[in-house]
Amino acid sequence: MEAVLGAAATDQEYGRFRHALPAIEGGFLLATSRAEMLLPPELLNEIQKYVQGREIYIPKATENYARWGERSGIRADLAERNRDIVQHYINGASVEELMSQFHLSYDSIRKIIRKSNRRLDQRN
Repeated sequence: MEAVLGAAATDQEYGRFRHALPAIEGGFLLATSRAEMLLPPELLNEIQKYVQGREIYIPKATENYARWGERSGIRADLAERNRDIVQHYINGASVEELMSQFHLSYDSIRKIIRKSNRRLDQRN
């Protein structure tokens, strides 16, 4: 860490720079920021009435939240693949043929077909 910081002459400068770096915890990279660098003083004072000297997590606003795979497009790709599997099954393909074609396990193919049947049952 000291080799990276190099120019940090005082503890205060070291601390300021250290908190600007991402932290590694449990194998995950966590980006942390100093509250006084992000928040207006009056908001910081208000937050300090409730919590001081601790890290808190502030979640994204619900309108900014995307479900798993939505940003990358993988969610849509998997939904299309699953529709293809069900369509092939309806057209007479066996589970074993679908396993080979889509490189999925028996249980995965059956689960996709079962979920599709549940959705059809709920519509009727």
